Amino acid sequence: MAELICDTSALIALHQVGLLHILPALSPTVVMPAAVAQELATGRSEGHDAPDVAGLNWLSIRTPAARPALPDAKLLGVGEYSTCRRVFARRF
Repeated sequence: MAELICDTSALIALHQVGLLHILPALSPTVVMPAAVAQELATGRSEGHDAPDVAGLNWLSIRTPAARPALPDAKLLGVGEYSTCRRVFARRF
């Protein structure tokens, strides 16, 4: 089964509707870039309803190893850019 790579928006949306727990049922490997973890932590510190992913033992936080060129990358947030880097690089 393929790994599941999550970005900030997906994690926040699932958290807010109480469905964050479905991610490990979709794939045995659930990954998010470190930049996404930072965005979530920043959101929480600013009072937003964002998940605290530190205690989720089924979620791996990783930094993409490669930095491929992405078209229109300036339009992406840090978390989205890191997620795309992970998808295009297919390795950490």
